[in-house]
Amino acid sequence: MKRFALFGLSLLVAACTSAPAPPPAAAQAPAVQGVQVETDRGTLTLSTFSLGLGHQLPVKNVPVAVPKVGAVKAFVVNLPNASGADARLYWVNDPDLIFSNDQQPLASSVTPNGQAGYSISAPALSGRTSGYAMLVLKSPGGGPERYYAVGLGAS
Repeated sequence: MKRFALFGLSLLVAACTSAPAPPPAAAQAPAVQGVQVETDRGTLTLSTFSLGLGHQLPVKNVPVAVPKVGAVKAFVVNLPNASGADARLYWVNDPDLIFSNDQQPLASSVTPNGQAGYSISAPALSGRTSGYAMLVLKSPGGGPERYYAVGLGAS
């Protein structure tokens, strides 16, 4: 009986002192799917807007509320089948101007982020104190382009 009590006590001590191994870091913090922007205020998740209906109708879907920041460091894209080669980065005075045909994309660099996506940045955005930084992505499968915007000038 003494052995049984000693064995039960040792099991109880072992159960209290051994903890399961923590999950790997990747399992603790999965990548956020979508589009984020790295700014002077931290990382913000952006909502998309588009012309709608595959550009068949002139319907503008400009966002009502666009986050405002003091500076944009990079856009981070983590979307299935998204390609950095299909991404374009713009600076415009007004979000409506992105729909005009005379806008030229900024010279930008695309960097794989080690996950399922990439980061895109443009040196021309540094020092901007007004207007909007806008990312335009082609939809996989030929759907409408997706637009992401962040306002510059307020922190």
